[in-house]
Amino acid sequence: MYALFEKYVALAEEFCIDPSMPRHAGRHCKMPNAPAATPSQYWKTNMNLPFMDHLLQELDTRLLQGHARLNVQYLIPTKVCTCLRYFV
Repeated sequence: MYALFEKYVALAEEFCIDPSMPRHAGRHCKMPNAPAATPSQYWKTNMNLPFMDHLLQELDTRLLQGHARLNVQYLIPTKVCTCLRYFV
């Protein structure tokens, strides 16, 4: 993840933008406010880790718990022939 942040910093330097963190909002509850000492730590804690967690949950939900979706593949004509062997 650090390499990804370094790519962002290099891209920002081309436009003369310094890496920074958003200010902490006292009552703003929709924005991630985990404390961090550096911009790198902030983006890792508040953006990259939640994204990776969401990605892993979606992969688990869609691939490991999607058994009903796998049965839809037998509607494809080439798969129907293989499926008919089991029902005849």
